[in-house]
Amino acid sequence: MSTHGRPLLFLHGFTGTPRCYRELLSRLPGVVALVPALRGHAGHDEPGPPEPFEQEVARLAECVRTEVAERVHLVGYSLGARLGLGLVLRRPDLIASATLVGLQPGLPSRAARERRARQDDEWVRLLEQRGIEAFVAAWERQPLFASQAMLAAEVREAQRTERLSHHPGGLAWALRSLGTARMPSYWNELPRVRTPVHLMAGQLDAKFTQLGSRAACTLRCRMTVVQGAGHNLVLERPDAVASAILQGRVA
Repeated sequence: MSTHGRPLLFLHGFTGTPRCYRELLSRLPGVVALVPALRGHAGHDEPGPPEPFEQEVARLAECVRTEVAERVHLVGYSLGARLGLGLVLRRPDLIASATLVGLQPGLPSRAARERRARQDDEWVRLLEQRGIEAFVAAWERQPLFASQAMLAAEVREAQRTERLSHHPGGLAWALRSLGTARMPSYWNELPRVRTPVHLMAGQLDAKFTQLGSRAACTLRCRMTVVQGAGHNLVLERPDAVASAILQGRVA
């Protein structure tokens, strides 16, 4: 299938940058790609007081509206997938189709959101008290990223360099504004989605495989589980993500 056609919008994950899509984009020659930095990340430093999650959804919608003259195929990973789902729900006039990797549609209860907020607050304290280096070291030790030990050292080092490029105040803002605890729960809104969506997760990422399978049943959409991979398919299996984009992209 030709890679020429509908423009692509790429949304990176928490602690990522637009550079994280370089390898994936190299597998999609000829595409028109819009790859913005999410607020709180590289280029945004400290954006100010926390804001509602959907304010970033609105900012990204305006970015698409002003930068691209037609509807886009959206590609979102983790935080980018959550914001991407917000765009699919709030601005279907801008999103023709979507590939969402490692999607969490939201925490369904107030108690769950409060528990997650307390966890995020611990990360914020680490950022504010010990700085970006200590934060990145602790962030990379999470079991969620254990599968990345199989990657080449230069790939892991490039990701670490991206993470270290952020301002600690910016990432703290992102946790307070865009963290899972702060986003709306979109579960009840999934049945009204009419935009073609393709969900993806790594087989070694049990939590997000389960979340994706549940969401796919509600959305009545395709769910791909990539064998031998973990949470960050963009980093671990860019070939599989590129293939999914080409298959799921609405012309």
